[in-house]
Amino acid sequence: MKIVFFGNPDFCFHPLKKLNSSNHELISVVTSTDRKSGRGLKLVPSFVKKTASNLNLPIIEVDDIKSKQFEKQLISLEADLFVVVAFKFLPDSIINIPKYGSVNIHPSILPKYRGSSPIQYALLNGDKQTGVSIIHLNSKIDSGAILGQEKISIDSTSTFGEMYEKLGILSSELIIKVIDSIENKKINPVIQDESKKTLAPKIKKEDLKIDWNNSSLDIHNKIRAFD
Repeated sequence: MKIVFFGNPDFCFHPLKKLNSSNHELISVVTSTDRKSGRGLKLVPSFVKKTASNLNLPIIEVDDIKSKQFEKQLISLEADLFVVVAFKFLPDSIINIPKYGSVNIHPSILPKYRGSSPIQYALLNGDKQTGVSIIHLNSKIDSGAILGQEKISIDSTSTFGEMYEKLGILSSELIIKVIDSIENKKINPVIQDESKKTLAPKIKKEDLKIDWNNSSLDIHNKIRAFD
């Protein structure tokens, strides 16, 4: 399968490397344009751009994902599948370009914890289990049909950093299984149960403050979630 990978942060590391070493052909990597950062406001490339460069992969940098030029560039690649990990919200005009559409890696047991902070909320709520879901992308956030899902346990002392790494590795293994199933026409999409959805919205600065009137367990979980 000819695949285009979309992503920005370091959560993409394991799935990107796994795809690159798989039997599938990673024909391009899409990432955001360099951003100004630090005191000197120097332009800094995304983690995915640096990783793709080290792997000698073709890179497409984009700022305006709705531009016709970007759309034409993707069409010209004639990809079978887009794999999207921690990237921008893509319009249908992009999602539907490949032969098999686009899939997304999400680090939760969907429909639980839709949104940008699923790992943090699992820890905040003291969950004993989390996992990775791979879904078809559609026009609604994290609501597409589930193509693959795997679960792992959360220890009472597990931190965000530890779960971030574990789920990144788990996602890299699951994405290959899902792509193989799509290619072999053995995929069985499961529609998400909307009545069971919960949200994991973006973490705000005020969320990081500890309220010492809360229980010791709540404070413990907050420290784990934001470590």
